[in-house]
Amino acid sequence: MQRFTSAEVLTPDHGYPVRVIIPGGIGARMIKWLAEIVVSDTESDNWYHENDNKVLPAGVDEERAAKEGFWLNPDFAINELSIQSIITSPRHSELIPLAASTSTTYTVKGYAFSGGGRKVITVEVSLDGGNTWLISCITRGEEPSEYGKHWCWVFWQVQVPLMSFIAAEELRCRAVDSSNNAQPENLLWNVTGMMSNSHFRVKLQLKADRANQVALHCEHPTKNGVEPGGWMERESLSLQGIKAVSTVSVQFDLGMLTPLHFAAPNKAIPIKKLAAHARPFSEEVRHQHPLEQLVC
Repeated sequence: MQRFTSAEVLTPDHGYPVRVIIPGGIGARMIKWLAEIVVSDTESDNWYHENDNKVLPAGVDEERAAKEGFWLNPDFAINELSIQSIITSPRHSELIPLAASTSTTYTVKGYAFSGGGRKVITVEVSLDGGNTWLISCITRGEEPSEYGKHWCWVFWQVQVPLMSFIAAEELRCRAVDSSNNAQPENLLWNVTGMMSNSHFRVKLQLKADRANQVALHCEHPTKNGVEPGGWMERESLSLQGIKAVSTVSVQFDLGMLTPLHFAAPNKAIPIKKLAAHARPFSEEVRHQHPLEQLVC
């Protein structure tokens, strides 16, 4: 039971005066505003315990769940967090300078965690749709408990060649824990929408920055809280026939940027000049610059 957080008294929205903390568990089990503790030989009949915080099979909708008793089956209750990883850098709407960059690499960063005290053992990054992966370096802020449990999230980062971004449509990450639980590639639908932990994807588009120089625009799947934005919202609107805010991108020959990073890294190229040479990738270019070479 907890009365303080970071040496300060809990605030009302975080459960003042007392709340329960269960390491490795989901927030719904960490009761706030604790008033009493009841020891019982039967499961709680609280409405939210019976009808929420559960992951039902993908083919079960709300009507079937009620009709066939899925809601009352304790096997589907969520207790421990699933393996998860998130990209924090590049951040949402960040512009990564390409033409005017003085560096040949970019540091991709993020965090990862798993429930039940399971150790995060790898976090990987891909720029070619998951065909090849770069293994990140993990920083741990805690030692395991006396029982070998890892309760805290970890931070990770990996150096990615800027040239790898040029041919990439998205940047994605995935994590694996000590039980070999891995993030699935795609979202797995369930009626409550909980425990979604597919690969975290950041969409990439070439745009002009404020100095009218070519840069890579990064778009996260969603924004924090209820704030609108993100590529998932844009794709959802598209499915509904609603046009989202238009985006302008430039596609160009990979050979154009090669001298920028090896011969004249400080040379700036205006977006208009770059756009004048923009054209779809040819089979010859794809053969000369296979993405596997760029990533590895």
